[in-house]
Amino acid sequence: MGWISPISDSDSASAEGISHAHSTGSLCCDGTLAGMAGNPPNSVGHLPFRSSSERSRELHLTALLDPLDDQPAGLARRLLQHFGSLSAIVSATEPELRQVWREGERWIEAFLVIRQLLADGMREKLVRSQLGADRRALEGYLLQTMCGLREEQMIAVFADTQRYVTAVEKVTDGELSHLNLSPRRLFFRAMTLNADRILIAHNHPSGIATPSQADIEQTQLLIRKADLLGITIEDHLIVGRREVFSMKDRGLI
Repeated sequence: MGWISPISDSDSASAEGISHAHSTGSLCCDGTLAGMAGNPPNSVGHLPFRSSSERSRELHLTALLDPLDDQPAGLARRLLQHFGSLSAIVSATEPELRQVWREGERWIEAFLVIRQLLADGMREKLVRSQLGADRRALEGYLLQTMCGLREEQMIAVFADTQRYVTAVEKVTDGELSHLNLSPRRLFFRAMTLNADRILIAHNHPSGIATPSQADIEQTQLLIRKADLLGITIEDHLIVGRREVFSMKDRGLI
């Protein structure tokens, strides 16, 4: 949810500063452990109850870490206890991961390389396809790379006249509840790539993938300004905790 700072209709297509903010509810991506994000853990006696999905998460993470550490099960538990969910681990920065690191461990560098390879592979699959041809792959990529972020971020998917994706790029970083986008830089990048179609997507750290009325109105304004340059804004997607919201599919743009 949020708002995008107004851009007057008199502004040119090179106007600076689209921004929005939304409610700053606590981050709680799919997979949050009991007891995290303010939820008290269930218990039997003095032992915390763990659901089958939590045990499965730990086993999968342990298997991933097995080649990287001498005690993968212990490392998996530490990571889950510290970050609360797999999505938060996947999106954690290197400094954040080092908060869990212990002297003598060597898993961080390999973990970062594996994570980057997976993200690059998903992005590569998108770039080789036509825009909108594989919606499931696009949503999977967005959820994988943006769901657990603690700050807002926006990416753009650029496509040519035949709808083939030419690039998937981050176009701006933000804060917990605020994001600034320069339309001038966005459109200039599109023209540099010879792209006349753009799909934009940003995450809501609150986990709520619902746009505010201001979000919708300012996206519509961005579309009108893009039209002046012969550029089509294909859709504006919002990445929440478990879903990706499409303004186009809901008839909002």
